[in-house]
Amino acid sequence: MIKTILTIDPGKAGTGYCLWSYENFKNKILKAPLKYGIIFNKDTNKQFRTLEQLLIEYNPIEVYIEDASFMYSSAKTQAVANTGSLVTLAEYIGQVMMLCKRLSCKVTLIKVAQWKGTLPKEIVWFRVKKKLPTLQATSHAQDAIGIGMYLQGFINQGTKVKKEVA
Repeated sequence: MIKTILTIDPGKAGTGYCLWSYENFKNKILKAPLKYGIIFNKDTNKQFRTLEQLLIEYNPIEVYIEDASFMYSSAKTQAVANTGSLVTLAEYIGQVMMLCKRLSCKVTLIKVAQWKGTLPKEIVWFRVKKKLPTLQATSHAQDAIGIGMYLQGFINQGTKVKKEVA
């Protein structure tokens, strides 16, 4: 079985994931991910069980999860906090971390500001597509791919550059 790295963008209504070759990832050889997608289900327990099956099937050596974050200046974050969704997301992330530990996967939380900076999703995906133009991902899967590419040093975070067009 091939050794893998898994990057995850957890979401209450859908969790994006991306599996990478461990060898390519660690050696910073840019190749398309082995598998990526979104686990859709508003029931986070069902999402968790599907993610658990993925972890068992691919047994990644390392797992990187986008951490739940609260940005005080964001109206969207304030609205999410008022619904309790942020707490549900944090609980889900905790469950995934415990599962990873049980399966002997090293797990690391990645803050949004660390890998994406202040960039909107469209700009991050534009940068990803410049490097891997054949990828056809949406929503949370895009962020899971972006996290992996950031960790490998293939995309940078920061602020929008004027010449970039999404």
